[in-house]
Amino acid sequence: MPFRIAPPTYQEYGYTPVQNDQTIAINEEDYTPTDERSSMDGLAAQQPFPNNYLMIRNESFSGYVEGMCKPKVPWQGPKEFEIDPKEFSNFELIVTGSAAQGKIHVSQSSEEESDFSSLINVTVQILLGHESLQNRVSVISSFNSSSCHLKVTTPGNVSFPSCILVNVNITFPKNLKIFGNFYINVINNHIIDENLKNITFNYVGWKSSQSIKVKSLKSREIAVQSLGNISGNYYIDRALLLKTDNAWIDATVKSLSNSTPRSIHLFTSNSAIQGSYPFAHLFEVRTSNGKIDLDVNGKSQSGGKIILTTSNGNIGGIYDVNSEWHASTSNGNINVELSLANSTADKPVRISGKTSNGRIKTFVSDLYNGRFRLQTSNGKTNIEGNDHAIDYKVNTTSYKIGYIGNNKNNELLLSSSNGKIDLKFLDN
Repeated sequence: MPFRIAPPTYQEYGYTPVQNDQTIAINEEDYTPTDERSSMDGLAAQQPFPNNYLMIRNESFSGYVEGMCKPKVPWQGPKEFEIDPKEFSNFELIVTGSAAQGKIHVSQSSEEESDFSSLINVTVQILLGHESLQNRVSVISSFNSSSCHLKVTTPGNVSFPSCILVNVNITFPKNLKIFGNFYINVINNHIIDENLKNITFNYVGWKSSQSIKVKSLKSREIAVQSLGNISGNYYIDRALLLKTDNAWIDATVKSLSNSTPRSIHLFTSNSAIQGSYPFAHLFEVRTSNGKIDLDVNGKSQSGGKIILTTSNGNIGGIYDVNSEWHASTSNGNINVELSLANSTADKPVRISGKTSNGRIKTFVSDLYNGRFRLQTSNGKTNIEGNDHAIDYKVNTTSYKIGYIGNNKNNELLLSSSNGKIDLKFLDN
């Protein structure tokens, strides 16, 4: 018989009163929540990485580095938790303590229906480098309204060569098609997903200092924050945030529906941002010392804005432009192809590309009608297209002003210093 608990608002599980291989089933019977934290906030998932997360990298020894950490002493606390998605529509996993490392494995069951097929199963494996660490580890469950929070607490640091390994398996039932908010907030744990293609979340907020690569993740909104590389396949409806530092982003993103996402934000530094993405009302990409190379496609009747910013890096790719497209770099080239995805939209088209010490080569759909201005210093400007449709007001080697077609509301501005500018209008 599994060991069953009717939990209070807050319950801490130590290692002494619980036997190995027992199961704790979480439900809300006779329970009145007192924790007022909103299930939408996911407060732990929104907190910055602790100041000491780099401890495992800054120590003079490498005892905590994965592959070196090989603890063998099992923690004597609870091993398994069962959560009823009919009672809890939101779940948050937190692993604290920079001494802990391991893997967070998220999947959906492929087993045939059984007595427990409707429950979310969470299995926690904790291995210690020394028996003395038993009382320095705890598992805390807390509840409020429709949200369940599970927190694994480990020491902030331990003496070398001891270490702690925390592996968590989260398995959603096979017949669960829709779930609410799903947060993971860990430090040194890798997050791995498998077989999640049949479940759609309302909100996913994952955070880890390790690289995150997802096989297939579906949610109306997704926020992934890491201090390693971010990649994989994402399906969104409303919003996407991929944020890291000193690491690259390379994702394939698709829309769950025909609607245009509200926003897509891709942020990093000192590395590249690449991938394929749907158009969004606000599409913002920012890095430094790295290139931007994207394929952005989609239409929006209400227009939208694409903003690309880097330094010491090139900007390239293929973009559908619904209303605004702006690219800025320094010490880098701009080489892009722009297609007017909705040339009949009421909103004016605004296109701008700016660089210093770089060349600009821009291909624009000949559906574009409007003003243009090309300006460079210590370089040349060149325009190719239907000569009969191009009207120049200024036409010098380094400076060109004029318009193509008869729409004076649209604007195309390209500027560089110490670089050539080429603008070519392509047959649509």
